[in-house]
Amino acid sequence: MVLLDLFMPGLDGIAVLKALQADGLASGVLVLTSSQDDAHLVQAIRAGALSYLPKTADVDQVVASVRAAARGESVLQPAATARLLKELRRGSAADPLGRLTPRERDVLTEVARGRSNREIARALSVSEETVKSHVSSILAKLGLADRTQAAIFGLRRQLVPLDEALDPYPGPPAGQVSS
Repeated sequence: MVLLDLFMPGLDGIAVLKALQADGLASGVLVLTSSQDDAHLVQAIRAGALSYLPKTADVDQVVASVRAAARGESVLQPAATARLLKELRRGSAADPLGRLTPRERDVLTEVARGRSNREIARALSVSEETVKSHVSSILAKLGLADRTQAAIFGLRRQLVPLDEALDPYPGPPAGQVSS
């Protein structure tokens, strides 16, 4: 039986789940997390979590869920079940970009341009923390491991022209003068 948070210092709970599953040890994992992101819920279940509870769950609910997980039973709160079903239905769409919000798509486009979180934050007039949150959500929704994979995904989806992504000094196109 494993009680796991998705957000740990230096570790990614989804990666831990995948490693446990690869080793055949993910049979009794209960995720207890602060994440309200539907993509994290889906990813945790796909990675082998048996149960998924918010950190706001009361002690009796956590104890009952641990006991249920030890018996091999899944426990999801009704709201999480509804979110899971909604995300699974939405996630079955043919176009994975359809899983992203418009703002996440904007961030993915900037990642494909090779911009840092700081540059993306400036370009979109948001904080770096907001950009980090969007990048995490993009990775979860698209099932990608890191921002390099996200950049490649964005380039393959032609979110930006390849020559624009490769230009180390983006500016106005040749022959145009910036004002």
